[in-house]
Amino acid sequence: MYLIYLDEAGSSAQEPIHVIAAIALQDKKWLAVEAAMEEVIEQYVPEKDRPKFEFHTSDIFQGHGYFEHWERKVRAEVLKALLKVIIDHDLSVIYGGVHKSRLSAQYIYPADHHSLAFLLCAERIEHWFVKNHPDETGMLIADETKAKSEIKKSLKQYRKSGIPLGIREERLEHIIDTIHFADSHESCGIQLADFCSYIIKRSATGKSDCKELR
Repeated sequence: MYLIYLDEAGSSAQEPIHVIAAIALQDKKWLAVEAAMEEVIEQYVPEKDRPKFEFHTSDIFQGHGYFEHWERKVRAEVLKALLKVIIDHDLSVIYGGVHKSRLSAQYIYPADHHSLAFLLCAERIEHWFVKNHPDETGMLIADETKAKSEIKKSLKQYRKSGIPLGIREERLEHIIDTIHFADSHESCGIQLADFCSYIIKRSATGKSDCKELR
């Protein structure tokens, strides 16, 4: 079974692109990934700060919040260490994204960009299972959000009647149960999904300062 952790980037009105990214983590790899994340924390974070610490990629990248006084070089090392966890444990990254202005220009009544990004991500998660692990199933786990009731409703509808894709409906046959929400502070998987969503969003907006992390 796979635990599919999701997080988003670009949800604010001023952001041009909204991305929801997912990390596919096989249950038997969970302890090893958690241990790897703990090693990064132990290397860079003072012991007194560890109980409340979490990797929040936008803050690390821009030097905000807890990371305000960290040297750029050290922050870059932390981001590369997170990427290394993903690579070393062969974690798959899946995502859906929406360019907001293009969406608005294309449709008179465009879909909500958050709902559409989630739909696209769910569709691609299903494709990933079909292509790579057709006999497996997965459960979705996401960061706490004000839109969780809408997301749960959407997933329930997609699982029941399929994802609307033009003239056909695509069933979500590999995603089980509802979507579960957790505090990112308590979930290494969500923190990795946060890393992926931020880097993908930043790359999609044409930023060249994250090439080494793609």
